[in-house]
Amino acid sequence: HAASVHPNMVSHEKDYDMQLDAHKSAVAKAYGLASAGYNKPALKFFSQGAEALVDFASLSHGQKVLDVATGTGHAALYAGRKVGPDYGSVVGIDIAEEMVHLANSYAKTLSRGNVQFVSMDGEHTTFVDNAFDAVLCSYGIFFLPDMANGIKEWKRVTKPGGWVCFSAFGDTAFQPQSDLFEDRIRKFGAVIP
Repeated sequence: HAASVHPNMVSHEKDYDMQLDAHKSAVAKAYGLASAGYNKPALKFFSQGAEALVDFASLSHGQKVLDVATGTGHAALYAGRKVGPDYGSVVGIDIAEEMVHLANSYAKTLSRGNVQFVSMDGEHTTFVDNAFDAVLCSYGIFFLPDMANGIKEWKRVTKPGGWVCFSAFGDTAFQPQSDLFEDRIRKFGAVIP
């Protein structure tokens, strides 16, 4: 329930009922299954990219930050260090509940009391207008069926003069590995859509 997270930022709805369409349900399920291995060294580029995005946002002490599609929370936890434990705070949201549970565990282990994670759809949040100084989304925007709608929502919850920062993969991401992988799969007769 989002009502337990920063009450002054959340609309006064009693419960947040996350209604996911088929696409978002499939994404949530896939990332839920992948959650246990998400922080392994082979996926280190996710954490490096998350830190680069936080650094780019130039966060400062006392700011309030939203991290959309937070995954296991690397960007949010790193942002929590930047905004400080006294007055700064970070909320990470994700549609994959397993990721949210892992992120909350990491926050507890790292004693990041100023960082919280909740299950919420980044296209349809329950936060009030102008609730955050910055909104971050590290490698997650391309999962939104309507990316422009997501950015519009993030702008709504960002204070005037605040930042909306997101990252995505370029055309050459994962090359040449992805082409080599596809070639080998095809040799076994598998059809890749």
